[in-house]
Amino acid sequence: GMATTNRGENRRRPCRAWPPPQVGWNTASHCPRRWAARRGLQQNPQLLLIGTDCPHLNPALLQAAAHRLGQCEAMFHPTCDGGYALLGLRRFSPRLFEDIPWSTDRVAELTRARIRELGWCFHQGECLRDIDEPDDLFWLPSQWLGAALFDR
Repeated sequence: GMATTNRGENRRRPCRAWPPPQVGWNTASHCPRRWAARRGLQQNPQLLLIGTDCPHLNPALLQAAAHRLGQCEAMFHPTCDGGYALLGLRRFSPRLFEDIPWSTDRVAELTRARIRELGWCFHQGECLRDIDEPDDLFWLPSQWLGAALFDR
């Protein structure tokens, strides 16, 4: 899923992680990613759309992504299942979000192709693991599992 951060939280930073909740709509007019990208770039010079189901999106990786984004129009971290955990943008085009079969193994491939069609400079980060299925729990950091057991 996707998450929303407090809008005033990162006022001084040029890049803010700020997507709305993911609800799985496929139509371009209702795509939450499209809405978040358009709205975010109206208010900020660049933004990072992030998934909340990827434990590897830590502060260091987000800072590195924001830095990389300063050198091109787009950057993303694909997930090993064919989606993406992070999409960073300095420009907006609705084409990035149109006719994408969300929640399939083609999302990253099609997003990469769209960025190329737009002629944008982009950086692709390393492939990350997200947690979509019970078998994906294997990829959770071990300290998370210990914390979950002892927080009760």
